[in-house]
Amino acid sequence: MSGNYQEQGMISQTNPILAAYAQSPLLSPYKKDDSGNTLATYSSYYYGNNQNTDFLTSNPLAIVNTLDARNRQYEVNVRAGVTYKPLTGLELTGMVGVYYNYNNEHLFVPGITDQSIRPFFDQYGSANNTVEEGVGETYNFFYNLNGRYQKTFNHIHKLNVLAGAQVLTTKNEYDAGSGRNTANDFYQTLGSTQSVGRYFHGYVDKWNWMNFYAHADYTYNEMLSASVNMAVDGSSSSGTYGNRFYMYPSVALAWLGKGWLPLSNSTFVNRLNVRAEYGMTGNSRYSSTLGKYYYTSLPYQEISGIVRGNVSNTYLKPEKNKQLNLGLDLTLWNNRIDLSVDYYNNQTTDVIFAIPQSSVYGSNKYYDNCGKIENQGVELSLQASLVRTRDFEWIVGGNIARNKGKVKSLGGVDQLVNTYSDGAQIVTQVGSDPYQFYGYQAAGVFATKAEAAEANLVSSTGRSFEAGDVHFIDQNGDHRIDDKDRVALGSSAPKYFGGFFTRIAYKSFALSAEFSYSKGNKAYNAVRRDLESLSTLGNQSEAVINRWSLEGQQTSMPRAQWGDPVGNSDFSSRWIEDASYVRMKNITFSYSFDKKFLNFFRSGTLYVTGENLITATKYLGMDPEFSYSYDDMIQGFDYAKLMQPKSVKFGVNLKF
Repeated sequence: MSGNYQEQGMISQTNPILAAYAQSPLLSPYKKDDSGNTLATYSSYYYGNNQNTDFLTSNPLAIVNTLDARNRQYEVNVRAGVTYKPLTGLELTGMVGVYYNYNNEHLFVPGITDQSIRPFFDQYGSANNTVEEGVGETYNFFYNLNGRYQKTFNHIHKLNVLAGAQVLTTKNEYDAGSGRNTANDFYQTLGSTQSVGRYFHGYVDKWNWMNFYAHADYTYNEMLSASVNMAVDGSSSSGTYGNRFYMYPSVALAWLGKGWLPLSNSTFVNRLNVRAEYGMTGNSRYSSTLGKYYYTSLPYQEISGIVRGNVSNTYLKPEKNKQLNLGLDLTLWNNRIDLSVDYYNNQTTDVIFAIPQSSVYGSNKYYDNCGKIENQGVELSLQASLVRTRDFEWIVGGNIARNKGKVKSLGGVDQLVNTYSDGAQIVTQVGSDPYQFYGYQAAGVFATKAEAAEANLVSSTGRSFEAGDVHFIDQNGDHRIDDKDRVALGSSAPKYFGGFFTRIAYKSFALSAEFSYSKGNKAYNAVRRDLESLSTLGNQSEAVINRWSLEGQQTSMPRAQWGDPVGNSDFSSRWIEDASYVRMKNITFSYSFDKKFLNFFRSGTLYVTGENLITATKYLGMDPEFSYSYDDMIQGFDYAKLMQPKSVKFGVNLKF
């Protein structure tokens, strides 16, 4: 269920991070009297009689302490089942589940009584204070009926058969409203807002899913294992005229080395499994509105009507994935060394992409099963007990994964481009990784007038690039920097990633640490773009001290120009950074006791844990490990999300 209010993002009025960056460091967050004494009230967003909001910034401390954002959430999750065994080895099971979630959200941004937060302006005028309310509900009903039969024949043939059916029905409803300009900041409800600019919206989304499945496992003499699966899925999210049900088979085969006579009594080889699996799965978890027509309300001044909300694809069908997995599991030396290696190859077809279309249709997107994407990679994990004695043990381990994605088809077009409100673009191109940043390629700054004249470049508006401007690469050689010069600049997908850990234990004391890492992933630093634009009166970062200001100066920071007339801060490689990192996720020191303590506790553990204490990265943002949205396209967009906190915890676990 979506609809959560987040005061994070590139909105300096209510994002305290951006407001703190943009606010002048010379100003106090508190008001002062005529004698210069600091008062308890917050300073206003304006100074003196100047209330031009184009030049002013919200008080970041007031945002943190006076903005009222509350969320109440209630969940109920109940499951009940019954099992009946009519025959030896046969088991019948029925299960019913109910899930309910209620979410109530309230957001109030003050600004009338205490004018410390900069107001918004739109077609309805100024929003000196703002009220937003939202209520969301989710209902899930789950039914499952299956039968399982298990039997061993002649002590060497094991058979396990399972068949059944299950149904899941889901309903999501979300209703929200926003308004502005209550009489004063004491009134914080929608009913207290003025009628002009008041807006209500919401949706109801229903999704029904039915599945019939059959599964059979066969094991021969603990040496060979085989399985066959068949699933038939039906979903209400398919297009109105599309098929409802699709079949998804899979097979798997494994050789269990310990069942092989030469290895059965080996003390050196404790496990040796070779695995292979091939199967098909489907993804129908997308909105039902993509494949069906629906209507939505549209306000106009103080009246509203209903309009067609989309251009649906009435033949939309589930995405299909064909996956091959090959694996090896190896355990050696009395279980002191554990190794697993996996290779996978996924071929995803009928991938749903949003196809841009003319606004004359009333909707700028049309969703179609036009894509085909390949993902293949290798995963390796290793764990070893380096030292193991009666009182001391040292264990180390880690894993590494490498994934390579490739777009193989987009339904007859070479690329799809998605553009966001700040001009950032994501491109999906045939033959390349999906979801790459798409912008200009910067090659430094013109140091002299002669360099700029030799390049002879003009912007898309016809303005010439001069000394001190960014030198964007003219990809097509027409001396004009425009959309034709955009190129792929990398993606947020890492080249490889994983983690590693170590644990040292001596008697009752233990020290453990876990690390995660990612290499080769790119990030769009939208915050740095805002702080180095050199085009507004807002505060800028220290990096702009090195901006170009003299003929012949060698620097990577362009000159300062009000309004950025040639687009030096346009979306380009200047803002795409290497977000590789190594992070200590946690480190824990503990002491355990297993004797009675005070004749009351049977055993327990005392511990101190530090989380996210150390991060090594070249990324210039607050945190290289972030996720702005569930949308795969904007995973690498750093839109001023709060960083993961560093914390130290003390605790105790006791057993009575």
